[in-house]
Amino acid sequence: SRCVGTMSLSSFHCPPHASIQTLHRPACHETVRLKLEAVARHKNALQTLTLCITLVALPRRPGRRVMRVRHRRKKGHSGLLRDGYAIAMHSLAPGSDGQQEEHGDQEGEFESYSNLGTQREMLEDEVRTKAFRDAIFQACQGQVVLEVGCGTGILAVFAAQAGALKVIAVEASPDMAEHAQEVVEHNGCAEVVSVVTGYVEDVAEEVDTLLEEANLDLKVGVLISEWMGFMLVCEGMFPSVAFARDRWLMEGGCMIPQVCKVCAAPFSHQQLIDRMTEYWKSRPYGVDLSCLACEALSQFLTQPVIEVVHETLAPATELLILDCSKATAEDVEDQCVSFECSISQAGPFHGFAVWFTCELLPGISFSTGPETVPTHWSQTLLFLSPGSEAFSLGVLPGNSIRGELYWAVRGGGIIVKLLGTVFRETGNDENESDAEPFALPSRPPAPIQFERLLGMSLL
Repeated sequence: SRCVGTMSLSSFHCPPHASIQTLHRPACHETVRLKLEAVARHKNALQTLTLCITLVALPRRPGRRVMRVRHRRKKGHSGLLRDGYAIAMHSLAPGSDGQQEEHGDQEGEFESYSNLGTQREMLEDEVRTKAFRDAIFQACQGQVVLEVGCGTGILAVFAAQAGALKVIAVEASPDMAEHAQEVVEHNGCAEVVSVVTGYVEDVAEEVDTLLEEANLDLKVGVLISEWMGFMLVCEGMFPSVAFARDRWLMEGGCMIPQVCKVCAAPFSHQQLIDRMTEYWKSRPYGVDLSCLACEALSQFLTQPVIEVVHETLAPATELLILDCSKATAEDVEDQCVSFECSISQAGPFHGFAVWFTCELLPGISFSTGPETVPTHWSQTLLFLSPGSEAFSLGVLPGNSIRGELYWAVRGGGIIVKLLGTVFRETGNDENESDAEPFALPSRPPAPIQFERLLGMSLL
């Protein structure tokens, strides 16, 4: 039987103390004002919480990381628990100390990002790390290099090993910057690599001073940054990269990566659905809890799921092509893109998988898509609402899905809206030759529309 949602809001009025920032694209403006489906699942928090759906794996700059439950509890956030991690909810109640909240978040961000376990996850991603190494060794010889968000400093060390004249590695996390300095010194690169602590916008004068001291003309030939987040845009770091590019990259200079593309395809993932409901259907301790299975699934799917999907129902469609040498912060933060997919594989339609590809240099690229070796980014799965008519709808080759995907990234939050229509053509029936010679053709099933709105706080 089809799951039925617990509550549907016909309208949602933001509390007077909540603020909604105006989006750059008019088509995205209504996104923040539409009903927030998942807010209804936390009705006890409606008076004090505006954004209450959090994707734990989607961080704010400077890097991907997951906040442990103990970190959230220390900072006084309420939250849900998933797989040992916190789905934190920010209070926007009147009278809350915004500055104190922001300061606490920054401390938590730095504390988490400086965790070497997070860094190891990225380093062990050989698809990512080897591609960057290959591009750096091809581009950095004899160049002045700037890296934004250096983490452990491994890419800066690669640049020094490649023969760079000077490398300036900027890292926002103080603890991580110390680790990067240790790595640089331990690998004998201290004469070439300078580690600068702080957000790149805040340390611009220090970067200028380092370039002046090296008798350089305040320009760099290569700008490196591994800024990509889940769904490419979710890390919110590209504005810092664009700032560094516009201030220091010389005309004709090289950016790594150069071009990024966001791709999507409809998917089926029955295994995940079964995994999320099987416990509730297993009669734990001899008690039948199966009546809660649908609601448990609905709660889990109110946020995007970061996981490898093994089956897409149609070839990938490109949603966005980002030329990193020209793109603005708005190009990444606000987008309204349309798509059309022709179904090639029969199966239940559960939502859209989103991923990205990166061309670091011509001939050196990698993909985070389902058809390649898995990376630590996996894919971002945007599930339809389990209570909707389109969820688990059986689609066949020849059917098509058309729609639009909106997203708006604002500092510590993102709103994603997916809407579209499934068109099911009748196609060629196997028994068509046996039909009556003058019979009227069968009418195709009515199109089925879907709409999904996901709000996330990128802690």
